[in-house]
Amino acid sequence: MQENGKIDQAKGALRYCLQKLAERDRFNVVTFSTTVNPFKDALVPATKDNVQAALAFVEKIEAGGGTAIDEALDAALKPLAQPQGLPMVLFLTDGLPTVGETNIETILANAKNRNPSKARIFAFGVGFDVNAHLLDRLADEARGARDFVKPSENIELKVSNLYTKIANPVLSDVRVAFDGIKTEEVYPKQSPDLFRGSQVVLLGRFDGQGEQSVRVSGKVGGKDKDYTYKVTWGE
Repeated sequence: MQENGKIDQAKGALRYCLQKLAERDRFNVVTFSTTVNPFKDALVPATKDNVQAALAFVEKIEAGGGTAIDEALDAALKPLAQPQGLPMVLFLTDGLPTVGETNIETILANAKNRNPSKARIFAFGVGFDVNAHLLDRLADEARGARDFVKPSENIELKVSNLYTKIANPVLSDVRVAFDGIKTEEVYPKQSPDLFRGSQVVLLGRFDGQGEQSVRVSGKVGGKDKDYTYKVTWGE
């Protein structure tokens, strides 16, 4: 993160996210290198004073040291055990795990065990010296997404674009059921969350025809919602 001003870009992305928080949000910031340094021991409400204190915390971030990925994920996930709303983690790293637990399977198992609230993890790998396999599985198993930032790309732009999208969850824990139609090979098996301005596309095979119902269910603001649509299936 010391090369090509990457740490400055990362700090810019973090400032953007903090300044876009709504007062109903709760948040924390966890920095990690050889050691892990959280802004607070627990989530705090996004009041003006807390955001200003977090921005001051960001100004002191410096690049250097190792990469304590397992410990960092532990510090990020622990406060989300009893969530209000849809919990999310934006995880950004430029390296391989080198401090503490370094076994990829163990790190993934630990992340799953420490995430009873099913927080979504959105992972960013910066540069080429990252473990893409780890970030792919971390995001997939936590129903988030991953992206990779090349040395020539702008971290701040990519992170801010993702944050703008996920800041407005429309429907989480999405489930789709097809009445009167036999379906198979439907992908993805687990529908992703639906955010404002985005869409969910399911691909698969079906057997049947005529007008039938498609039922979409999920959570809106933590409350169960169901929607039913009439669909006419072709041959």
